[in-house]
Amino acid sequence: MDIRNLVLQNLSGSSKAEVEGYIQETIDTREEEALPGMGILFEVVWNNSDTTDSLSAYGIYFANVFK
Repeated sequence: MDIRNLVLQNLSGSSKAEVEGYIQETIDTREEEALPGMGILFEVVWNNSDTTDSLSAYGIYFANVFK
């Protein structure tokens, strides 16, 4: 089973609000099973962001994880 393709296929055709809802629900429920999907979403965002956006996201991550 290719989890990457499965996640992308499941989210294909979803609206921005639906994807945001998926992300928020995953955060709220702390479902560990959803973590691979969150990682795949992060990968897609990272790969489709310009350098400034990627570095900004990286900075936000480290500022909040390593307080």
